[in-house]
Amino acid sequence: MLHRVFVVTAVLVFASVSAFAGELSTDEISAIHEKAKKDAAGFLLPQNDYEALGKEKAEEAYRIYQSDEFQKKIALERERIQKEVFGREGPYYKDSKKGSATGGLRANERIYVFLSSSIPTETLRRYTSAAGALGDRNVRFVMRGFVRGAKYIKPTLGFVKGLLLEDPGCDPLTSKCRTYNTAVIIDPMLFERYHITRVPAFVYATLSDLQDPEKSEGLESNINIRAFHTVYGDVNFEYVLEAFEKETHSAGMSALLVGLRKGFYQQ
Repeated sequence: MLHRVFVVTAVLVFASVSAFAGELSTDEISAIHEKAKKDAAGFLLPQNDYEALGKEKAEEAYRIYQSDEFQKKIALERERIQKEVFGREGPYYKDSKKGSATGGLRANERIYVFLSSSIPTETLRRYTSAAGALGDRNVRFVMRGFVRGAKYIKPTLGFVKGLLLEDPGCDPLTSKCRTYNTAVIIDPMLFERYHITRVPAFVYATLSDLQDPEKSEGLESNINIRAFHTVYGDVNFEYVLEAFEKETHSAGMSALLVGLRKGFYQQ
């Protein structure tokens, strides 16, 4: 901070002297420079009277957020949203035409596909179609938040409908619509946990010590990450699985590849 103050002070001094005294010699400039350094050394910024209070409030908010009571509220709200937005069974039917993997990811393995509404719909539908062919619930699509914010449910419903319905033109309120057998969740903590700053992004993770399956897997106190690998960019799902298999030698990943290729061949 003092360095910044010094630079600003020096610039002001140079501008003032130049305006009233014309051109300066190198000795004069050097003298002004030294004076500015001395002035800056004695320059003290006013104390922030609210710094301690702000830190105290931030720590209090963090403790509340980490508490079991608050996490249970989050879990209940997430469950409600999942049922209202993504878990509506009604006239929806699982996609039975696709192939499925012979085996799949172990209970402690995950593939997260991080996405947003900014990605072209046809790209996202390729991913949900491929994941639907696998039928593995440990392959999860993750959104940071609601489309246009939590106030608006309909844009998010429309967005997810476009991803999960085999025929995006099918109206689930009036017809029996087939859906790809995969999951879409909203969890900003997963974005933070895996440092996702751009999408699409694919993460393979091995986990341990899950405390509560109802809580976010992005919460450090709820689950440990043993290892994870990330692939970025608009690439096909088979390429992603091959990259993860090469990195991890996971038997579950190999099984997913077998199932994915089987599904493709059956189409």
